[in-house]
Amino acid sequence: MRCLLRTIFATAMLLMITWSCIADEYRAFTDQQGREIKAKILEVDERYGKITVGRENGLKVTVPANIFSAEDQEYIKEWLAAEEFFMNARFRISVDQDKNKKDDDSSEVTYAIKLDNRTNLSIPAVKVEYCTCIKVSGFHGRNDEERMETGSLDFGDLEQGSKKEKAT
Repeated sequence: MRCLLRTIFATAMLLMITWSCIADEYRAFTDQQGREIKAKILEVDERYGKITVGRENGLKVTVPANIFSAEDQEYIKEWLAAEEFFMNARFRISVDQDKNKKDDDSSEVTYAIKLDNRTNLSIPAVKVEYCTCIKVSGFHGRNDEERMETGSLDFGDLEQGSKKEKAT
């Protein structure tokens, strides 16, 4: 169960984790005059249209966001949306186990994966990949068995404020 929860959480959050890893890397920003600076975004102040970036040498600088190229300004907007998503922590994932006895020697375990998008963002094409770690106790003289089973569930678009549930 613990393995499943970790895997589901990690995979379902792939979009966000991927974005977080990318956003945490240094990148080349280009201003309107074509000059480059290698930095990462530390903070965006939408109210005043300012951005604070950190350079690889440790220096921080705050400048108007509109000095950057159109491509960089789009990146800044995406960074801000992702940051808001993370800061609000309003995307919930829960997993419930359902164990059904098939016969005296076996049972079937499924997991209900519930996604609750409480953010103000619509998330397109949500796909959850999961991995279950299974330990089967040997019956009737058979050896114990350990295996992993994987699968995926397509949740489709997850609109803001919506909830969806699927079973493995």
